[in-house]
Amino acid sequence: MRVYAPAEGFLGPLWWWPEHAKLVLAWGNAFPKWRVPWGGKGSILTVVDSEPLAAPKGSARATLVMPKAHLIASLKAVACSTEHGFSEQEFKALGLSAHSEHGSPSDMMEFMGMDCPFGRFSRFDVREAGHWLRLRDLEEAEEGCGTAEQQKRRRGVAPGPQHSLSAGANVSNACEARYCEGDGRLGRRGRQLGVRRRWRLAVREALMLFGAPWHELPRSREDWQILHPAEVAADDAQETPSVLASHDEPDELPLISELSEREIAQTGIPSHVVAIDVD
Repeated sequence: MRVYAPAEGFLGPLWWWPEHAKLVLAWGNAFPKWRVPWGGKGSILTVVDSEPLAAPKGSARATLVMPKAHLIASLKAVACSTEHGFSEQEFKALGLSAHSEHGSPSDMMEFMGMDCPFGRFSRFDVREAGHWLRLRDLEEAEEGCGTAEQQKRRRGVAPGPQHSLSAGANVSNACEARYCEGDGRLGRRGRQLGVRRRWRLAVREALMLFGAPWHELPRSREDWQILHPAEVAADDAQETPSVLASHDEPDELPLISELSEREIAQTGIPSHVVAIDVD
């Protein structure tokens, strides 16, 4: 599986990326296992040696892979150790897992959806961000296809809707993935980088409109509400809806950057961020 992402975050470029890339190539994986002392609980901040633990001879990787528990312990240690870090209770409430670094971008794009004023993200964008080729379980439930449905049919259960069409689509999806990625092919790489670039710029714009330093955001998943400011304003003030929150909702809401100065003034957005170039 190849997942592509720009070496840039919501706050700017990831300056540490070149050094990190060299180490990943040398070690053979992005999350190597380290030797930690008794009581270190797997935290990366308590490692003993300067190099990760080597894998047995003949292994595909040069180093062992970090256990999931060690990954979470390391993420917690780093997230709670900085000046604006989380408390242990706040970190626990986030419910992060070893899979969050891969799944969270897709989750946020699904949350933003097609009506976010900073950027619109379709289900196809959600799949591309996480390299989800089929979202198999969801498709089995909605389309009646796949292994689970085949087992039901063996027990005499009637087939679900569109099962023949969907089974063929699964084969098509596999071919599509195969022909758009790999050496000499740029389709999957370009698509993933494009989706993640739009996501990064959309969140960055929302942070600009927040009007305060990032560390003043709510210390929970409530910080995502800045991605739908009109909904929050409508819930809090219960006033006459603005351009971004109308009872007569249009099929597609305008992006902030597409609004006129007068329309932006009606939304209550500070004047110093009226002109925003999301390109």
